[in-house]
Amino acid sequence: MSVGSIIARIKSFLYIDTYGALATGSFLICALSGIFLAIPYDVREPYISISNFMILNPAASFIRNMHYWSAQAF
Repeated sequence: MSVGSIIARIKSFLYIDTYGALATGSFLICALSGIFLAIPYDVREPYISISNFMILNPAASFIRNMHYWSAQAF
């Protein structure tokens, strides 16, 4: 396989023909990450809850950032 054919296969794999597919994917990521973030969230102490996400748990920080950026893309 030549480099050109590999690049053509990657482009055909990544090609999305509508913005609806991007919006749907962004919405699904946003909804799933929102569910994961809602479980440990404390509505009585929202600032402390978000601070604990950001400081104590790097995975929760990643999911929160993924939730934010997928909402922006949607």
